[in-house]
Amino acid sequence: MKFLNIRKYIFTNFIAIWSYIFLYIAYDSIKHIITSKAYIYSDDKIVWGLMTYIYFLILGCLIIFAILEFLIRYLIAKKFPNFKLNLKIKIPKFIITVYNIIFSIGFISAIVLFFAAIIFYVYYTYFVN
Repeated sequence: MKFLNIRKYIFTNFIAIWSYIFLYIAYDSIKHIITSKAYIYSDDKIVWGLMTYIYFLILGCLIIFAILEFLIRYLIAKKFPNFKLNLKIKIPKFIITVYNIIFSIGFISAIVLFFAAIIFYVYYTYFVN
């Protein structure tokens, strides 16, 4: 399996989309915190801890589903080697290039944010309290 063909899997696309959703939610909450006149630091830690935990859980589930999708497709290819879906859809190269850029940025940021969420979760679970 080539790494560049990873974008054809459904759950890897969900992983990339989820990173954009989380980045938007984080941006919106930071904007709300900055513009809010009643800023309380302890509430901010609770909100960020909850957001990190939710991101960690959902992205973890998506990664598990992506691995299961890889295994299922691998088993289908092993069991039925002649099973091919030949869908020829003409898509302009510009759209494919933009999609590749958006997918790559989202997938890489999802991986980075996942490890950051693990570190954040472990830090606040074991070292803060």
